[in-house]
Amino acid sequence: MKLQTDCIEILEEEYKAYVVKVVSASRAGVGDILCCINGVFYLFEIKGRNDSERALQRENINRVIQAGGRATFIRSTSELRDFIRSGSSGHIYTNLTNNKIKL
Repeated sequence: MKLQTDCIEILEEEYKAYVVKVVSASRAGVGDILCCINGVFYLFEIKGRNDSERALQRENINRVIQAGGRATFIRSTSELRDFIRSGSSGHIYTNLTNNKIKL
């Protein structure tokens, strides 16, 4: 997926992040990209513009945020940069289907 490759390049080159592209994991719903920027843990779930978010992915995003990390769905490179710059932890999904609270 080109978006995923572009995001990894941005994270490594612009943010000097330690980046792991998740290909296979021992648990379902793990994000596509895990990274650390300036001591902060990030999880990014990369989605094409028409891809849907799954409840398990939302649950894992919630778990990362509740553990003190930052996590979100990413649909473009500008969204990636905006999220990192924003300082937001991400969105906590309240019912794992569609409601979310921005932190």
